[in-house]
Amino acid sequence: LQMTTPTSHTAKHSFRTFLILWFTQSFSSFGTILALFAIDIWLVQSLFPAESQKAELGLAFAAIQLAVALPGVLGAPFAGSWADRHNRRHIMLAADLLNGALCGLLLLFLAVGQLSVPGLVVFIGLVTLVGLFHSSAFDTSYVHLVSEAQLPRANSMMQTMQTLAQLFAPGAAAALMSLPALMRQISGSNPIGQWLARLHDGFGLTIAIDLLSYWLSALILWRLVIPSPPKAAGIHTQGTFWDDVKLGFRFVQTHPAHLLLLIGVALANVIYGFLNVNIALIVKYNLGADWAARGWSFEVALAFVVTALSLAGVAAGFAISAWGGLKRNRIYGVMTGLIGYGVGCALFGFATQIYLAAAAQVLAIAALVFMNVHSQTIWQTTTPPEVQGRVFAVRTLIGRGAWPVSTAIGGLVGGRFDPGLSVGILSSVCTVFFVVLLFDRRLRQMEAAPANPAS
Repeated sequence: LQMTTPTSHTAKHSFRTFLILWFTQSFSSFGTILALFAIDIWLVQSLFPAESQKAELGLAFAAIQLAVALPGVLGAPFAGSWADRHNRRHIMLAADLLNGALCGLLLLFLAVGQLSVPGLVVFIGLVTLVGLFHSSAFDTSYVHLVSEAQLPRANSMMQTMQTLAQLFAPGAAAALMSLPALMRQISGSNPIGQWLARLHDGFGLTIAIDLLSYWLSALILWRLVIPSPPKAAGIHTQGTFWDDVKLGFRFVQTHPAHLLLLIGVALANVIYGFLNVNIALIVKYNLGADWAARGWSFEVALAFVVTALSLAGVAAGFAISAWGGLKRNRIYGVMTGLIGYGVGCALFGFATQIYLAAAAQVLAIAALVFMNVHSQTIWQTTTPPEVQGRVFAVRTLIGRGAWPVSTAIGGLVGGRFDPGLSVGILSSVCTVFFVVLLFDRRLRQMEAAPANPAS
């Protein structure tokens, strides 16, 4: 199977175009996370406010989490295949317009008082699925806009954008949700203030911001030139969807180094899912004696840990963006990042003091960002551009597929046993495996030559 090499870009590198895309994507991501947090608040305060509705609220949260997780994993092969078969700029443009339309439809249901949990689940599932097509096209596009030397910086900027959105969107969502109530307390003849005061809450405002973020991205995309890779000889795009899935799996199966790297990242996602579902339990039970002795409440202790890890992600992203990441032997960046993440999570699980736990999370998240940046760069530079959509789809399916499973198992284990000890043991075992991988010769040499999938 003859293919172009990953570094044979078909268009002049344009970091300026990437910066424009990065900015609009940042605004769009902020809008999406803003809307998701507003949905959580709306469920608690408006749809299920009574204590007797606790069971219904729990089921609603579970359904929404599944609506976020499942399309992102199961839809990856479809999105990757579509990205390789069609113009990637057109895919991103259509995705932004469609998600904006879905936000408009949600506003309509909200305005007429017909919004329910099933409607929210359908909305979130569709937005997640459409967003997956957008991200698949985007992730496989900026290899044509950014030189190989700048790819780590570009990937770090994307990591930083996501972390910043997760850091600031919850506070912004809470402020917007309470804005109408605040306006009702302020007397005045300002027409905008009077209009806001008539709203029940600010839920609609957050959805409107999300809608505008999508359509702004679409408007800017309309004016940009984003090349898709040429169809290389021997690469068939007229076959079935399953042919595309098999091509992606065949690439991974015939390149042992890529498979080992994927296994390592999948194990990191196992830790992530297991820890994420148990973090509140660890703070409450394993760290409770320490923060209680300091006069803290549970809310303050949990906010302290979560804020520490968010700030660590932002700081690590900015640092790597300024530095540019490793220019060669990037696999060491991946493996040391995996080891650092495993060690940090193990320390967090075994910790009994709140400050030590927060420091462990800082180490873990900073290492995770370091790993993600270099892993993304390796896949971009060792996978031929014309099949990146299909290969990256399989990468997502395998790498993130363990996350929902580990989340479910982590919830069961953490509720029955010591959650901190469980996280500590799991992270320690995975860290040992990461150290073993570091000495694998195939991994250390995977960047030496461009990869080609087998026929």
